[in-house]
Amino acid sequence: MATNGVNEREQVIEHFKNFLAQIKRNAVELLPDSDRYKVRFKVRSSSSNQLYLISYDNAPGAQYWTCSCRGNIRHGQCKHLTACGLKGRAYGRQSLESYVKGALSHA
Repeated sequence: MATNGVNEREQVIEHFKNFLAQIKRNAVELLPDSDRYKVRFKVRSSSSNQLYLISYDNAPGAQYWTCSCRGNIRHGQCKHLTACGLKGRAYGRQSLESYVKGALSHA
């Protein structure tokens, strides 16, 4: 019989799988994590063939999603993040874990 800790772990793993499935629907290319940036992937612009890098900035003072486009750099949010259901610097800090948990509630 499974303990509550094991059930919770399995639930977190399932949440993360749902979260990644949401990301993969928009991604052109998935990239490996770095020390600072997690869940890295590229998306294509809707108005050109330009690719933009989206990632979660896990630095202690950051903890928000970033996109390499000018809109996000200037305003802290962009249409690429919005299309992926992610919130940038303009919305403040949010842990990566909260996005994973939120993915299940939208699945």
